[in-house]
Amino acid sequence: MKTIRTEAVSRPQMHHQDMVYVQAFRGGDSRALDKFYLNHRREFIQWADKAFRLDMEEAMDIYQDAILILYENIKKGKISQLNASLKTYFFGIGKNLILKKIARKKAENNCWPETYRRAESELLLELNCQEENEEALVAGLAELSKRNQSILKLYYYHQLPLKDIAQQLGYDSVDVVKNQKVRCMKYLKKLLEDKLVCAY
Repeated sequence: MKTIRTEAVSRPQMHHQDMVYVQAFRGGDSRALDKFYLNHRREFIQWADKAFRLDMEEAMDIYQDAILILYENIKKGKISQLNASLKTYFFGIGKNLILKKIARKKAENNCWPETYRRAESELLLELNCQEENEEALVAGLAELSKRNQSILKLYYYHQLPLKDIAQQLGYDSVDVVKNQKVRCMKYLKKLLEDKLVCAY
């Protein structure tokens, strides 16, 4: 009778340099914190600009907040094993802070009011995205022109047919509105993919 060998599934090992940083942070080593800060600052700012269109001042504010959160999480023992590198974990903290900042901006500008939540759900469904990606969708909608926002609001929230939307917004034909809506949806889908899949 053959014996079946089973191999234990090993957990991903933390990179040596990451372990050095974690141990140093736990020990309150400010020099290690300064080194990590300087090593990733430029890349983080460039990424924040490319993926989220943040200016340098906004990106620096987020970067400093993310550094503090990372440091505190390690000191409090919240990180014992990482499934990715410490850098990826750190950029994930930054991404969450950026999305929250963008959502706050949207709320302040009232570009896509809270009363449109049902419309946002329908948009996420059509874009094949999960509900937890709503903050990123809201940020994307805020980046659209007022006219394009109006098309999506009238279609998804007010549920108007394209013919009525064309008349209300002064378009020459239904086809123009239809094509504009398609372009908006492609833009939003690409935006969500960039921010939620391609980003750190």
